[in-house]
Amino acid sequence: MVGTRVFIGGVDGIMYALEAKTGRLSWKFDTSSQITSSPRSDGGKIFFGAADGLVYALDAGTGSLLWKFQTNGPVVSSPAVQEGIVYIGSMDHQVYALRA
Repeated sequence: MVGTRVFIGGVDGIMYALEAKTGRLSWKFDTSSQITSSPRSDGGKIFFGAADGLVYALDAGTGSLLWKFQTNGPVVSSPAVQEGIVYIGSMDHQVYALRA
């Protein structure tokens, strides 16, 4: 949750931002691949992984893509964020440390 929004990733490949009180859709972002990790928020950004092996960073307010990073396997673990670094594992048996 960031501010008044909750974030839900779907098997349809879409990350949804919903208003917590009303359930109204604020924005959605299409990854074109099943979202396989829970999103983590930090500093107005959300981070998550998908079955296409990508780690995504979105602006929590607008849903705009900030960056994406390709791993060599599906990303099914949920990220952790500490001191500006996103830590996330992939099915390629690697743990990545990415600048938030």
